[in-house]
Amino acid sequence: MTIGTVDYVSTAPWNDPANPWPAYAQFTLSAADANLNASGVPLIMQLVEFDPTEGAQNWVYVSQNHDQGDAVHMNYNTGNNLVTIYDGNVGTYYTLETTVRSIPAGWLQGNTNWAPVDGATEDTISIIADTTVLTPWEYRRRRLLEIC
Repeated sequence: MTIGTVDYVSTAPWNDPANPWPAYAQFTLSAADANLNASGVPLIMQLVEFDPTEGAQNWVYVSQNHDQGDAVHMNYNTGNNLVTIYDGNVGTYYTLETTVRSIPAGWLQGNTNWAPVDGATEDTISIIADTTVLTPWEYRRRRLLEIC
């Protein structure tokens, strides 16, 4: 089982609903139906930053093999409860209002609740978590559950 590189050692309990750490260090952003990634190939997004403090940006995922400024970024900000996907290649972005601090995948994948902004036209984006690449925090949490 692969483990991501972004880590945070928490003093809060692993199951504290106010602190849902990102479980997966990588996911696929299938944005062929949105104005992202002109090639139409699904993007592999990797966790590059995590800050669990309230009122701060909570996590940032960036597309693999990106050039600075041209990358597709996805982040969540606890200050405004918005998940934002920004494409530096074309300057468009999408937002999703949510109070859940984990990536909006699973039953939300392919949802139509994304708000397109600045020239973006589609509102459907599919997010599929790579369940084989855990964050170090999630790996420790699962190991504790196995031991108990």
